[in-house]
Amino acid sequence: MHYIVEEREYLITIIIMILWRNKMCKRLFTKNLTSIPLFWVDFNYKLYKEKGKEGSCMVKIHPNLANDEFIKKTLNELIDYIRDNYNMEDM
Repeated sequence: MHYIVEEREYLITIIIMILWRNKMCKRLFTKNLTSIPLFWVDFNYKLYKEKGKEGSCMVKIHPNLANDEFIKKTLNELIDYIRDNYNMEDM
């Protein structure tokens, strides 16, 4: 029974930490809740070196825009343009 209590307390602590992190990230990415990011792109240099340009960028799109095919197509073209025309090692 003692282990169950410890495990429960540990899980509660983890959940609190995750919620706090999400709250802080939300404040950071929204400039303390005064702006909303519509999208952002993460570039993974390690994946780029291992597998090439496919899959080396992760695009996060605001949920209200995520179903718009034009926006997805345009962002993909922009990312491909950047990867093709700029030295990714300098990024």
